[in-house]
Amino acid sequence: MVPNLNWAGTVHNAIDVQSFPFREDKEDFVLFLGRCSPDKGVHLAIDAAREAGRRILLATKINERAEREYFDAEIQPRLGPGVEHLGEADAALKRELLAAARCLVFPIQWEEPFGLVMVEAMPCGTPVVALGHGAVPEVIVDGVTGFVRTKPDELAEAIEAVDQLSAVDCREHTRRHFDVEIMATGYERIYTELTS
Repeated sequence: MVPNLNWAGTVHNAIDVQSFPFREDKEDFVLFLGRCSPDKGVHLAIDAAREAGRRILLATKINERAEREYFDAEIQPRLGPGVEHLGEADAALKRELLAAARCLVFPIQWEEPFGLVMVEAMPCGTPVVALGHGAVPEVIVDGVTGFVRTKPDELAEAIEAVDQLSAVDCREHTRRHFDVEIMATGYERIYTELTS
């Protein structure tokens, strides 16, 4: 919290929902997509997927020294059967992986201000299993578009439960709340309030 912030309203980030492919039939893997950083909890995603008996694909950025050190210390030793590191995904591969994954695992370890990758997963019909830090509870509807958990040891159970969620609900939630038109309308509303 920033007590002296001149806050006028909240407008969430947005994506072009139509640019993300929708897919109801999922493949038998879960996905981690993001920076290779302790803040992102990549090792927790691997551990939860293993506990749930699910294969996990990792699409991570490793460009900086701290990312490489974390990868070498925590991720490399966890690679093996059921855990595959793909490297960094470009826009096309990202969409392909998000559409095919059974769920996105987002075990964030800091007060994430938004977490765009969650909003990129849901229009693909892919629910998100996440820890409830930062904006996570604002983005995911627990039990509808994914599961929000408080502790890492609760993630495996949530991964096992994603098949009961609706791919259509995930996409519709994103379309109603995080599409570019929604963002533009939100900014227009606030600017109008400030100038009238």
